[in-house]
Amino acid sequence: MTITRAAWLGRYEEMQRISQNMLDAARKGEWDRLVQLEQSRAGVEKDLRQGDQSAWDGKHAARKAELIRSILDADNETRRLTQAWMAEMQKSLKSISTGKKLKQAYEQA
Repeated sequence: MTITRAAWLGRYEEMQRISQNMLDAARKGEWDRLVQLEQSRAGVEKDLRQGDQSAWDGKHAARKAELIRSILDADNETRRLTQAWMAEMQKSLKSISTGKKLKQAYEQA
């Protein structure tokens, strides 16, 4: 069975929607939701990588390019937000670790 360009575009649109939802989750600090969405998107991405062998031209190619740009823009912003959150978490963990070391040092004194 051959999948039409329109059907492939539907899959790209699905990936774009999930990417936007991931960005929304990152903006809201909903990290568990972000992980769930990423897992859903990974399946769509796998399908596209393995199956999209269509020759793209004209309006279909333009729409595909538009969707891919939107996906990449959302990914970049999501990555920026995630990295900022991870940096904050590292600071917190380092602070906790330092606090434990100080406590241990005072308890041994």
